[in-house]
Amino acid sequence: MPNINRARELLLEQMYGRIMYRQALNAYTHVYDAAFHSTSEADKALKLELAEETLRNLLRMYLEVHDGPDNSIHCE
Repeated sequence: MPNINRARELLLEQMYGRIMYRQALNAYTHVYDAAFHSTSEADKALKLELAEETLRNLLRMYLEVHDGPDNSIHCE
C-alpha cells in the first residue's frame, strides 16, 4: 500500500504543478496583451488588473500548500 499512497501523492503534486503553471501562463498572457495588444488605456488597465488577480490567486494557492503556521508571508 505505501506505493499506492506515494503514487497518489505524486499524481496530486503533478496536478497541482499543472494548475500553478496554467495560472502563471494566464498572468503572463494578460501582461503581454496589456503591453502589446491594448486598444486604450482602459483596456490596458483591465488586462493588468486581470494579471494581478491571477497572480494573487496563484500566490494564495501556493501559500495554502506551503505556508506553515510560523511563516510570515501572506497574500492580501
